[in-house]
Parts: sequence; C-alpha cells; structure tokens
Amino acid sequence: MSSFNAGSADAHADANSPRALNAEAKRIGPWSASQEARVRAGAPQTVAREKRNLIIRLPDELLSAIFLAVPNAVGHAFALAGTCRWWRAVALSLPHLWARVNCVLEDTADAAAQGRWAGYLRTHLARAGSILLDARLEYSCDGYFSGDLRAAVLAVWQRSERFELVTSLEFDRLTEDDPFDFLRAHAPHLVDLRVDQTMQLDSDDRAALELALRAPKLKKFAFGGAMLVFDPDFDGAAAVMEAEVLVDFLDGDALPDLFACFPHLEKLHLFMSCDLLANSVVHSDRLLAMRLQLPSGTINQTTADTLRFPSLLAAYVHIMESHTLKPDVIRSFMSNALGNVLMLHLHFDLVPGFAEGIAVCTRLRHLVLRSILIPITDADEPVALVEALGSADRLTGSWPCPQLETITIHGKMTESVFAQKLVALAEARRALTVPISRIEVEGFDALQNRLNEILGSGAE
Repeated sequence: MSSFNAGSADAHADANSPRALNAEAKRIGPWSASQEARVRAGAPQTVAREKRNLIIRLPDELLSAIFLAVPNAVGHAFALAGTCRWWRAVALSLPHLWARVNCVLEDTADAAAQGRWAGYLRTHLARAGSILLDARLEYSCDGYFSGDLRAAVLAVWQRSERFELVTSLEFDRLTEDDPFDFLRAHAPHLVDLRVDQTMQLDSDDRAALELALRAPKLKKFAFGGAMLVFDPDFDGAAAVMEAEVLVDFLDGDALPDLFACFPHLEKLHLFMSCDLLANSVVHSDRLLAMRLQLPSGTINQTTADTLRFPSLLAAYVHIMESHTLKPDVIRSFMSNALGNVLMLHLHFDLVPGFAEGIAVCTRLRHLVLRSILIPITDADEPVALVEALGSADRLTGSWPCPQLETITIHGKMTESVFAQKLVALAEARRALTVPISRIEVEGFDALQNRLNEILGSGAE
C-alpha cells in the first residue's frame, strides 16, 4: 500500500531531545579500538548499541547528506521527520528534501483520501520553500480529483522544474472533469517533462493525449503511450531541444506538427509500432541527432520524399520490416533525411537501393551496420555495398563517402565473397586522402586480424 498519512508520520517523534543525545555522546567518549573489535566480533549485546552510538554522533551536515541520498519513495521525507526530534529538526531544515515529491494516487474514491493526499502535497509545497520541485505523480485509479486535490496537483505542477506523470488510464479528450487538465496550465518553471501511459490499447480504443503545453522553459519532453496529438498553432513549448516519443501510433499530421511545436529540437528519439507517415514536408534546420525505431512498420515513398534534415549529424535507424522497402524509397530517405550525417548506425538488412543511397552521404565518417538476418550472406546487396565503397567512379574518379574513416559490422560472417570484398575495400581505401582507419567485424577473428594488418590498426 502506498497510501500515506502525512499527519501521523510527521507527528510521531522520539522522546529523545538533541540535548539528551549530545549528552549521551559525550558520556560514551571517543570511538575506541575495543568497541570496534566488539562490533567486528558481532557480540550480540553490543552490536546494536555501538551502531546506535555511531548514528547519534553524526554531525547534522552528514545526516543531511544521507537524507538527501535516500531514494525518492512515497512519504520518505515524512518518515525521516517522524523518526525522532533530532531527525525531524534536520529534515525540516532541508527544503531540498521536501522539494522531491512522489505521490501515488491509488485510492481517491472518497473525500477523506483525497483530503489526505491534498494535505500531503501542500506540506511538500510549504516545506520546500522557494525551491523548485522534482515531482512524480502516479494516477491509475478510477474517479476524479476533488477541488482541493485538483488545486494541490495544479500548485505542484506550477512549482515543478521536473515533472513525471505515470498513468494506466486513457486520455479522454471528451471528459469535462479531466484529471489531467493541469497539463494545459501554465508551468513557468518546468524544464523536464515525462508522461508515461502504461496501458495497452487496441487500435479501436486509442485516445490520444492532446498536447498544448504552456511551458516556456521546457527543454526535455518524453512521452510513452498509445497516441500523441500536437497542436501546430500552439507555441507554448518552443524551447524544447530534446524529445522522446514512444507510441503505438502517430497519424500523418503528428510528425510535421511535432517539429512545428518544437522548432528548436536538436535531439529526437522516435519509436513507433506502425508505419512512419508524414502528410506534409517535415523540415528542421536544428535537428542534430535522431534515433528512429520502427519495430513493426516501414516507410513509404511519400514520407521518404518529405523528410528534410540538412543539419542532422548522427542517426540510428532500425526498420524491422526493411525487406519491404523499395529501392526508390531507400534512395530518397538516405538523400533527404540522412544526406549530411557524420555518424550512421543502420539496424536493418541491406536491401536493393542501399548501395546507391549511401553514396549521397558525402560527409559520412563512421558507419555501423547491424543485420537483422543472421548470418550475413553473399546476397547481392551486401556485396554490392562493399564493392561500391571499395572503388571509385569510373567516369569521375570520385569515391563514395570520401570522408569515411571507420566501418563496424555486426552479424555473423564466415569465409565468403562478402568477407573477401571487405579485404579489398580495406586495401583500396587505405591510401586515400582521408584513409579508412578501422574496420570491425563481429565474431570472425581471422578476418579481423587480416583487416587490422592491412590498416595498421592492431586489435585493442
């Protein structure tokens, strides 16, 4: 049970006063070698007493540091303050202890329970003083917030620098008495927001969180749940620089709207259990790093044509159903979204069109390939890729990916045409103006040793 009675825990204190504890410490005297020996020997009648003596001799500064290191469990500040008068005095002198708020609303069906939780939150607010809050609210019960509890939650939201909401409930946009309506209130101090919806929904039961944040200082945003809808005309969180969106589904408007709401976005992690869709151009001159994971979806031609990330420097792309990608889609996606990357990690099988697509990445320095199909075979496309990277254009003399420095390949290999082509690639590119310095292969020591010998990069 995480239900917590703040009043009773806060009021329960030991009869020992700080003066009495100090007097006892003076009576005990310095910690002696004989006391140490008794504790190490585990004398049953002395161990507990000696440990207690150690605790009461702690200076307030050290005890304060211990209190602040305690994990932020529900009611932990009240539990510490309710242990004894000395601990209470130390706890009440630490506004940062009370600025860490953890509230699990499991039972709010009656007014008394809601009143207790409202008092719990108001006590945190009062004792934190002017310190901004680091708050976590978990709400998974039926029913709605009363006026008192609603006001307390809103006050915590508006005083928080970091806020995490965890719920197994569905976001219902049609409910007038919405328990999550505080998310639309002004949050002037909020820097970091995380929303986790833990329930699993069928496709017909999805109800999206409609995002209309009013948090001008917000820098980091994370959402995990069924669906997310952005209001493209709402600029209340324009300062966001890092976003993590893990969803079951995003419609074709969501991705363009995300960048419209977060125009200064520099880092994006997008995980979707569906196809990546974009009904209009998705353009960002600020995006520097992207992690795209499609465990059960793919990319169509329209989307590949609309993604424009000219400033993107590092990308990780995982497409489980990569075998469905058409060559033109691969070429468009590589050219439009990944054309200027310096570091590229591709977690999908090499499919037709990939060798031509990667040739447009003229600034690429570090390439990581992770095959879904194990082992890597002598299929046409893997061999074609290595051949393409290992030879210059016959007409122009230019090399694909002329800045390429390292290649890392994950996937079991055996002695094969693919392995032979890797050796030829190493021999061909080691003398370029920007030579390749390292090729790493997984689980093939003989090939790795041969590549190290060619490139002069001994195994670490």
